[in-house]
Amino acid sequence: MYRQTELYIDGEWCEGSEGITSDVFNPATGEVIGQVPHASRADLQRTVDASVHAFEQWRHVTPQERVKVLRKAGDLLRERVEDIARLMTLEQGKPLAESRGELLFAPEHIDWCADEGRRLYGRIVPGRASNVRQLGIDERTKDADLLLSQ
Repeated sequence: MYRQTELYIDGEWCEGSEGITSDVFNPATGEVIGQVPHASRADLQRTVDASVHAFEQWRHVTPQERVKVLRKAGDLLRERVEDIARLMTLEQGKPLAESRGELLFAPEHIDWCADEGRRLYGRIVPGRASNVRQLGIDERTKDADLLLSQ
């Protein structure tokens, strides 16, 4: 019922590089239900390096494509809610209904974030004078911050 877990680093499932694991206990029974690997410093560095590389690709993905990716993540959570809820209950000892509730909220939040991603235009910063609006644009877009007079 409880699957052996692995680390997910740079698109691949793997054991911790030092082979260290910890037992996972069912808090209701005290029974060992599985093990989880420990990430070493080398594993963490590989993860950081992979995330930097992934961000370089992700930053060029259009907002419309990002929405599709995030919505798919939400849909997958919805599809798998019963299996994940059972695992959460085994690991944490919380009632199954509470696990389900958390899992049903998560895809709603992901959907909200997906929709917000379409509206990342910059930010309006309150000006020092009432006739000035300051619009901050992320410097990675290569646009300078603008001061717009009304």
